[in-house]
Amino acid sequence: MNIYVQEVNNPNDKGVPLDAVTDKLDLHPRFSPDGKWVVFVSSRAFMYDEFPLCGFNPQPYGEVFIKKIGSDKPPIQLTHDKWEDGMPFWGYYAK
Repeated sequence: MNIYVQEVNNPNDKGVPLDAVTDKLDLHPRFSPDGKWVVFVSSRAFMYDEFPLCGFNPQPYGEVFIKKIGSDKPPIQLTHDKWEDGMPFWGYYAK
């Protein structure tokens, strides 16, 4: 599964992949409030547990990544643990 980005106001836009990695699962995208970033979960980090203990299954939801839309740089990994991370979201911190 790949995440594709397309313009909302252009019905002829077929979209472009957010990132050209095709052998990993990228799921549950959420766009930043300003529309410049997307956060998602991915199996691209594989797993951080001993392989025989995980039931021989990769983590489909894996780790949380963030990517600037339109950038050629690879996504930035935000989490690093042996547990599957769920659906990310954007929020704010009130002081």
